[in-house]
Amino acid sequence: MAMPAALALISLLCPALQTAAQLAPVPIAVTESGLRVESRDAAVGDRRVATPFGELSLPLDPVASVIDGAAQLEQLLALHRAGTLDDHGLAQDLSTAGQLSALVEHATHWTLRDPQSVEPYLILEAWGERIDPAPRELAREKRVDWLWERALERDWAKAVLIGPRLRAEVSAAYQARSEQTISISTLRKALRSRDPQLRRIAAFVAGKQQEFSLRAPLLLASLTDVSPAARDGAALAAQSVQPKAARDYWSRVLANGAPTLRGQAALDLGRHGGREGMRALVHVLAAWDKSSGDRFEFAARDIFVVSNYDSNAHDQPGYDVNHLDRAFSSADPTREYVDLGSRFKVTRYDESLLKVLLEALDLWAEEPTGRDAVQWLDWYLNEAVGQRP
Repeated sequence: MAMPAALALISLLCPALQTAAQLAPVPIAVTESGLRVESRDAAVGDRRVATPFGELSLPLDPVASVIDGAAQLEQLLALHRAGTLDDHGLAQDLSTAGQLSALVEHATHWTLRDPQSVEPYLILEAWGERIDPAPRELAREKRVDWLWERALERDWAKAVLIGPRLRAEVSAAYQARSEQTISISTLRKALRSRDPQLRRIAAFVAGKQQEFSLRAPLLLASLTDVSPAARDGAALAAQSVQPKAARDYWSRVLANGAPTLRGQAALDLGRHGGREGMRALVHVLAAWDKSSGDRFEFAARDIFVVSNYDSNAHDQPGYDVNHLDRAFSSADPTREYVDLGSRFKVTRYDESLLKVLLEALDLWAEEPTGRDAVQWLDWYLNEAVGQRP
């Protein structure tokens, strides 16, 4: 009886063993710190790893072993097919496992299915910050042009990987040689591209180069670009060029802007507004259960709830391009937008904006806090007031 049972078990295992044997090998280099990355010809002791998308430099973290990741890759893909892993979960696990080729393929399909998601960009860009796609023998003065040309090739994943590297290579326009920057005319054209990844990359470069003349289109794009990824890139660039101007702009739109723009202004403040951006979010949140005409005090600030909104809040009239420390012609350069005037006006809003405000505050906290409006307001009054630098 034992022999037939053993044979039965072997018959069940054989298909799985055959499948494993048929899998194409996926060499994964494992460094001393535990980092895993798909490699082409890595060997123990290597401090440079050739990946399918460029070279990864590991001067202080040499390769400790090289393993075959084929079976693990198949397991992860099977879990995704079964619905156990969603798109985000699969991308995170592929990234942790260093499965770069599979990650790129998955992120590409994920973006096609859900073009409104920013997560595929962020996960690939985390690798793009570390991987250098340019040939090692390429002269330094030619690197920026080489990277820019590859970004224009309309290969979505490769462009997304290149974006952070290009941002690292360019220098502030006022202090760099011409070969280390992308021209203003080229950036303007790219910011109007039909490809959201190129608009995002152009914004990265404009921010790093400190292109003050592009502040206005970047600020507007941070609210109105049809692509969330491009909006996020524009917001990061605007914050890089002039942080206070960006915060004042988003705070003004959040407080009194058109309903269709207030949510995006909140997200921009949460992601890129820093501590003062959080302060603007909380002061608008304080009006969440108030009616039009209500006046109340919050954190020693008078707040007035109004019914009308300013349809021109996202415009930038009178913006003085020659005063780099100023935000808008009506603003005090030494004070945040929340502090201007005798009272802070907030246009009444509904549950949909309340939800976005809580999401934006979690973005600022960099974790899902689970706090509701009352808990955030209590947290601010008990822990944050008086801690501003």
